[in-house]
Amino acid sequence: MTWHVLPGRVYDKTKPAIVYRAINTINGHSYIGVTTLQFRERLAQHFRLAFSRGGRSKFAKALRKYGLKNFRFEVIQKCQNMEEAFCEERRLIALWKPYYNLTAGGEGVVGRKLTARERRERSMRPGYWLGKKRDPEMVARTAAKLRGRKLEITPERYAVLVESARRMREHQKPHTPEQTERQREIARYAASTRRRTVICLTDGKIFGSMSEADKYYKLHRGAVSEKILSGGRTRAGLRFALKDGD
Repeated sequence: MTWHVLPGRVYDKTKPAIVYRAINTINGHSYIGVTTLQFRERLAQHFRLAFSRGGRSKFAKALRKYGLKNFRFEVIQKCQNMEEAFCEERRLIALWKPYYNLTAGGEGVVGRKLTARERRERSMRPGYWLGKKRDPEMVARTAAKLRGRKLEITPERYAVLVESARRMREHQKPHTPEQTERQREIARYAASTRRRTVICLTDGKIFGSMSEADKYYKLHRGAVSEKILSGGRTRAGLRFALKDGD
């Protein structure tokens, strides 16, 4: 028995499946889906998602707006397994273009476009580890498990990585001449003053070089030289300057 998991769904890939359709009798809009469950059980899932859990998909909103009495549900085709049902679902969605389907059908969410609200909410969603510290014991266990392991990249995986890097380069915006010259100016200034004495104007600490100040305040390499050149402050509110007479 082969089990497969999708977000919100767990099903047996070898079990017989059906392709079904829900039609709004008022405006003619429809929804196409697949399931390995009994048809009534799958409909009950749709109803619970729409009325009990406040589902925000087009289909769930339509069920709440028009009510169950204004929808007609029908089984379109019975399939031997889920793979066959997925193929038929993709074919019918491409053919009929049902209004309530958010994806192209099949496994995953191919074809779905996030709304402006969803994009905004995801951008504001913090990462799980943001502001948290990992348990030292857990870090030690993970390190012991990975220590000595060699990363083996198959030719297929290498081709995928190369293609991914190529796509990233295509989407990257090239630096303007002003930005490039600014980076070069910072690099030249850092090289010429790397070993000069630096003072932190915020707390009065003195360092023999800019790199020492970077390490002490846990800043990225070159941060101090960049802030001295621009006269600005770091994210922590620190301001630096070259020590007089040095």
